[in-house]
Amino acid sequence: MKRTLLNISGKLDKSLTDIIAEVQTVSETMNIKILLVGALVRDIHFEYAHGFKSIRRTLDVDIAVMVNNLNEYNSLKNHLILDYDFTATNITHRLKKNMIEIDLIPFGKMPFLLTRQS
Repeated sequence: MKRTLLNISGKLDKSLTDIIAEVQTVSETMNIKILLVGALVRDIHFEYAHGFKSIRRTLDVDIAVMVNNLNEYNSLKNHLILDYDFTATNITHRLKKNMIEIDLIPFGKMPFLLTRQS
């Protein structure tokens, strides 16, 4: 099986790549693993791997963040807000920067998410 990486260098909007880079910088300093997910990944794959431009181009960024607890998750968000001028929204997992919505989707060993309320 042949493996190839998709080279998208210089092809994405700079504001998007800056946001992704800032989240990556903060997550690396906190030893938190991240994964770009969602419609943006779909759009990138279809456009640059197959040449199909998406009709429903998305302007948000979905990033899965692997955290162990709520404090770690909140700390990541706070670093982005305080150090990189991201803005909190009324949706817990969503931040904004330069009119772009960033959804930080927690996953991993997180008992705080498993609590069921009756």
